[in-house]
Amino acid sequence: MNQIESIKPDIKPDIKLDCLLGALQFQKVYVDADSERIDIYKRLEHTHHSKVDEIKDEIIDRFGELPEVSNNLFITAKIRSVLSENNILRCKIRESQIELFPVDLTEEVNLRIKTLDKKFIFRNKRLVLNFKDVLTPDSVYGILNSSL
Repeated sequence: MNQIESIKPDIKPDIKLDCLLGALQFQKVYVDADSERIDIYKRLEHTHHSKVDEIKDEIIDRFGELPEVSNNLFITAKIRSVLSENNILRCKIRESQIELFPVDLTEEVNLRIKTLDKKFIFRNKRLVLNFKDVLTPDSVYGILNSSL
């Protein structure tokens, strides 16, 4: 490895998350200072999904009870972390469907996914899972965390 390669920063690719989760930010009345809100967003962006609840608790301690509309911000941070950990660049979440790209369908992942959706679609590294029930943000996180 040459000297230039060794000083290159570890840049994570941008993950495109297309979902119907509602507000993904704090209202100005909850966290007044723009700089504080941006700092929290940056912390969530770089936090492992297992640690997101610690940041949520810290924010509640600091600013008071979290407005309902801001809850999805934390579950989205968890979902993004799981996607990043598994090198998934695109994720579409619909009412009863999750679409992921790219996915390496290893035997282990294949077995886990078959327990969720026996008729899943996998083509050109794109995985589509369909569900009978409507997905909630928490159920999406649980599915992704346990399946990938």
